[in-house]
Amino acid sequence: MGEARNHLSESTRGARPVALESDVYVGAGAILLPGVRVGPGAVIGAGAVVTRDVSAGDVVVGIPARSIGRPS
Repeated sequence: MGEARNHLSESTRGARPVALESDVYVGAGAILLPGVRVGPGAVIGAGAVVTRDVSAGDVVVGIPARSIGRPS
């Protein structure tokens, strides 16, 4: 039965983690790419694909995700 295998697949080894700060809301079906940082109080819309860092308090939507401002 030979060599032991790592529980991580080849495609996930060395992947950068996603960093979610406090009070972040992530909508259903949103995708956050590896290494993305989401600042405190940010909102990610449902189905958004986040390819870049999101600033604190920003609201982002779309594919790719773009900022539509901050809640008032």
